[in-house]
Amino acid sequence: MPRRKKWGRVSRMLGLEGADAKVSGMFYVDVVQQILLYGSETWTVSPRVLSALESLHHRVARRLAGKMPRRLPDGSWECPSLEKALEEAGLFSISEYVSRRQRTVAQHIALLWLIYDVAVEEGRQQCLWWEQPTDFAGALAELEAAED
Repeated sequence: MPRRKKWGRVSRMLGLEGADAKVSGMFYVDVVQQILLYGSETWTVSPRVLSALESLHHRVARRLAGKMPRRLPDGSWECPSLEKALEEAGLFSISEYVSRRQRTVAQHIALLWLIYDVAVEEGRQQCLWWEQPTDFAGALAELEAAED
């Protein structure tokens, strides 16, 4: 089934359930956007990729907010602004979502380096993981002391 039909079915289902723009926006962020941005933590986001993502995000926000482009009598098209559509659907810009994901991964990497430094400085013995002595309270105290 083509993607348009799938998205059409989902939007009709949300419409039949009486979901307003905010609820539909939450559905989009929790389901569709997670698949769309899968792996974005490690992407090098080029302007071309960001433009394509912004374009799709803008179209979805307009659809969720019910602000579709309309044709004016002179033959030109009037398109609602991105900010208005995002605000009504309760969304942020796609670049904000990507940067938030990248910041989260960067924080995890920084924490892993702290754990690695503690392991190297302590000179842990070589043994199987289930044979290693576990002192979680001491390790947590050392990590907190290293952060300060």
